[in-house]
Amino acid sequence: MKKGETLVEILVAIAVFLIIFAGLVTCLLSLSNLNRRQQAYVYFENICRSIDQYIDVAGESWDIAYWGISNSDASEAEPATVYYDENYAVCQPDEQPRFRLEYHYDSENALIVSVQDIVKGYEVISGLNYGTVSGGQP
Repeated sequence: MKKGETLVEILVAIAVFLIIFAGLVTCLLSLSNLNRRQQAYVYFENICRSIDQYIDVAGESWDIAYWGISNSDASEAEPATVYYDENYAVCQPDEQPRFRLEYHYDSENALIVSVQDIVKGYEVISGLNYGTVSGGQP
């Protein structure tokens, strides 16, 4: 009669446990990364909604009203850039920013906004077109 497990059976059980554990850890890390991406998207989606509201009220001077800067001559070749840190606060380029929001006006005076994650190297929001921007509401 056999009264215990052999060394091979124990090693196989440990190997199966480690494989399952590695798979679970990989899934959790993927979910964490997906959660961070979703958080960044939601934050910058709200910023874009705010920009849309400022455009409706302030027209061409929306960027002065929103950030206190004006880049009405921003073009596709030289877009205006605003940097954000890990905590989504506006920062300077030399302060190790995490995100870069770029906007420019195309040939039809339409405002185009894009947001990139500088650290991870992906587009959070790509080429959001607000249409032609003109003066504020009468």
